[in-house]
Amino acid sequence: MEDEFIKNILEKTNKTWKIKSSIKEIDDEVEKVVRDFYKPYLTFEKNFKNLEDTLKKLEGYMYIKDINEIPKSYYVRYLSKKYFYDLTLCKGGFLISIDGNKLNLYTGKIYIKINRDKVTLFMKLKKNDKFRALLNDLDGQNK
Repeated sequence: MEDEFIKNILEKTNKTWKIKSSIKEIDDEVEKVVRDFYKPYLTFEKNFKNLEDTLKKLEGYMYIKDINEIPKSYYVRYLSKKYFYDLTLCKGGFLISIDGNKLNLYTGKIYIKINRDKVTLFMKLKKNDKFRALLNDLDGQNK
């Protein structure tokens, strides 16, 4: 009965954006990507603390491989290697549009453009996304 209830909810959420991973899978991927991003730059002392700060700030975020996966109006943050000696998570903004390989974000004050090739992107999960990931966790346990 519980299995049918979960499957029913998963099937009825027919939106274009669907979380297909569990919370643990999402968190593990974010941690791996961030650690791999920082690894070559840990010779700089500031980056040890920045690594831990970044991991803490990215709780509730998902790593994005393909910019076309990001629904409009979702909040996006990113890592850039521009200042490799002091890597920090950039604030980002809400996705307005995608023009080729550039993301147009609104920070709440200004509009900014980010070149996808030069950054590592993370998208903030909304409550519905977290709920869906939790259901995926439960569905995976019941198989």
